Amino acid sequence: MYPYASEFLTIYLCGTVFALLSGGMNSFLIAQGHAGLGVGTVLIGTVLNIILDPILIFSLHLGVAGAAIATVMSQTVSACFAIICLHRMPLVARLHWKKINPGLCRQMIHLGLAPFFHLCLR
Repeated sequence: MYPYASEFLTIYLCGTVFALLSGGMNSFLIAQGHAGLGVGTVLIGTVLNIILDPILIFSLHLGVAGAAIATVMSQTVSACFAIICLHRMPLVARLHWKKINPGLCRQMIHLGLAPFFHLCLR
């Protein structure tokens, strides 16, 4: 079982950024009052993954690697959809990519490190 899990996780870890972006931007969409688009973001990723899995696993004979690639591709499309929606829609709170406050980022990292290390050391 370990070789399959290792193969899947190795590929999946390359797409973790897209999974995090998709989840974070989806939550931001919902917080802005666009719950329908939040559901749409999740559905796009889910349906695409359901379509791509049999194609990559069986038709292209990629096995577990195909499942991981399908998951990463689906999460990438979902993240792109969420970012496009956030970029084009009128929002109460806008995302400003050019105005990153290093001090605020440092505070966020400090707040997040304690729970992270707590989970890692369990």
